Amino acid sequence: GGQMAPTTLPEMKTTTSPYGRKTDDIGFPIRVCELLDSLVAPYYIERVSLLSPADILKAKKAVSKAIQYNKEGRGFTFVEFISTCPTNWGMDPI
Repeated sequence: GGQMAPTTLPEMKTTTSPYGRKTDDIGFPIRVCELLDSLVAPYYIERVSLLSPADILKAKKAVSKAIQYNKEGRGFTFVEFISTCPTNWGMDPI
């Protein structure tokens, strides 16, 4: 993976945290969906994975829902995507 992000899990190794994310030094990851869910006005919040074709289809449905709810003026919508980080894989774009 690339550099550590605010959402990098504890002990996960990255280029900028080669020994893993240490919560005693760096703190715990930000749980974005849970943080936003604590607000007064969110209407639709979902975390989706892009690990498999089935997950990608679920993610597509989640995005469609979020856009539809937003168009209808129902309130704030947010979809968080959990995916691999292809940085430093040395692959050409498809």
